[in-house]
Amino acid sequence: MGTDQLLDAAGVGGRATCGVAATLEALWLGEVQVLVVADGVHLAGGECPQCGRLAPEGTAQCPVCGTTMLMVHDLFERAMARTREQVGRVEVVQGEAAKRLREAGGGMGALLRYSIPAATAPIEQPS
Repeated sequence: MGTDQLLDAAGVGGRATCGVAATLEALWLGEVQVLVVADGVHLAGGECPQCGRLAPEGTAQCPVCGTTMLMVHDLFERAMARTREQVGRVEVVQGEAAKRLREAGGGMGALLRYSIPAATAPIEQPS
């Protein structure tokens, strides 16, 4: 699986995500078949102890159930573990592929089991 394939398939109605927020949403929905992360990227964040949702740093309350989020020092590591728990695969890309994934999606994307409908797809905020 190449980064180009992931980037081409990402978007509403597609079978891939590109970006931390969209990928964590798909992971929470149990739709991630292959989680793709750029080598060397780390990000702090939070995990909801009630429903298990993962979110980037700065999310104090779970956007789903309102529970106070617990600190996760490496959101990428937790997302990789969650993917494996859901019987998905993890692919760590390096070199030019990692650079492209960092630039396009903050270092995280996924190939999905099914396409995510527009009603549930989060909107990526520009950084």
